[in-house]
Amino acid sequence: MVLAPTGFHGQKSVKMPHSSRLKCNAGTHMVFFILNVVEAIGVIMTFKPFLTTPQVASG
Repeated sequence: MVLAPTGFHGQKSVKMPHSSRLKCNAGTHMVFFILNVVEAIGVIMTFKPFLTTPQVASG
């Protein structure tokens, strides 16, 4: 009988990580939130030249 490496028997022996590893402070969340905002602004600025409408010269 051949079992997959990630089969049922392998999952039973996996222990949950210690709770101290899962704790994050508010500073970490703020840093990644600010990084996400900066990234979103960068993506918006990438498409900004394509969103402008050409001005028709009257003359």
